[in-house]
Amino acid sequence: MIIFITILFSNIAYGILPFETEYNVLCLSKLNKYDSSELFINYEQLERNSHSEYITSITSLTNEEALFLFDQCSEKDIDIFLILGLMRVESNFDTNAVGRSGERGLGQLKDKTAKSIANNLGIDYNVKYLFNPKYNINLFTTHLSYLYKKYDDLHKALTAYNRGEYGLKKFMVSREGSDNPARSRYSDKVIKYRNKYYMEYQKNVVQCNKLGK
Repeated sequence: MIIFITILFSNIAYGILPFETEYNVLCLSKLNKYDSSELFINYEQLERNSHSEYITSITSLTNEEALFLFDQCSEKDIDIFLILGLMRVESNFDTNAVGRSGERGLGQLKDKTAKSIANNLGIDYNVKYLFNPKYNINLFTTHLSYLYKKYDDLHKALTAYNRGEYGLKKFMVSREGSDNPARSRYSDKVIKYRNKYYMEYQKNVVQCNKLGK
């Protein structure tokens, strides 16, 4: 079954057409008989939905949870594909994952770290809440956002996420003299998956803003 949604921007019609398990967003044609008042769905909503479709296709998240993830990344100005890469490395998208040191959930947060983040956010905390996808997403994206703003360096932020801030300092001392002492196997792996998911999304979801000039 083919699902087709017409989206109109001014005199240009857009649509979503299923491609295997993904969605292609295509510029279709100029339809002068329509005007912008007949817009059924705006570009932002289209982008939100296309990301949600992709996220649910590669993870165990529901559509509601995928939309929540998209919104959290948008609000915190975080690359959503980087977050997908981090979740892949940390938990393989398993919402019930438990690490060797007691890390829990999608972002594999430790109890002490998670409690501190929750307190800073002014929300209730219980270690069991970390198995709730939306709760975990809120906390770990907040933590990563904080680390990136603090260090203004992606490798530092990711390595600190993995090793802790003190662990980052020790790691950088051990690699003194290298081109980027904060670069770690962990940060490289997250970025590798980030690029993989980004390329997959770009391949399967083609967005057109203009129809041939």
